Amino acid sequence: MNLEGEKMNLKKASLLLIIGLLYTVFYKVILWILPAVSNSNFLKNILSLLWLISAFTIIIFIYFFIKEVTPLNSQIKISLQLIILFTGIIVLLKLPVELIPINRILRNSIFEAIRLLNSFSILMFFIFFNKIIPARNSLRLPIGLAIWGFSIGLILDLITFGYYINFILTGHEAVPFPPLQFLAIIVFIFTYLVIINFLIKFSKVENYSTPIET
Repeated sequence: MNLEGEKMNLKKASLLLIIGLLYTVFYKVILWILPAVSNSNFLKNILSLLWLISAFTIIIFIYFFIKEVTPLNSQIKISLQLIILFTGIIVLLKLPVELIPINRILRNSIFEAIRLLNSFSILMFFIFFNKIIPARNSLRLPIGLAIWGFSIGLILDLITFGYYINFILTGHEAVPFPPLQFLAIIVFIFTYLVIINFLIKFSKVENYSTPIET
């Protein structure tokens, strides 16, 4: 794919990211509904490989976002650069081949920490981006909902991370409160659907200068 070519732009990158996010939802839901899939190395590897490919759609979107949306303040640019960095690390940690041989527990700990930082960076992006959007712009509602979704999701992720740290320190695996697990699934699906809604509206934007016009 030629990122510099005329055929690829932010609108098409938005649609590409929508496909990537839809697959991520499908991937997570399949693992939740059919946990036995994890027992099949073949299916698990295929699904994981497709997920890694879908993760790159985030990086492609951000590349064209920085390139075409002007002007952007330093806060938005830094949050986007951090998303690229953390997403890249997540992809590297999830590769089927270990580029850097490290202990499994350490690898999982790094992954969970980076995942939290990535979610926080995405939340910061939506907060900062929301500030440059006109009050009556159609993007304000999905951005506001995304902020709420990521805020609640981040709190739930921190609680889950606390369970993981407790397991590392004590060796005893505590089962998360069942309603908490259900809430995490609902918040995850809600947040991703809200982001997809944002991207659909964003792909219809005619002018990417600030203030953004729809």
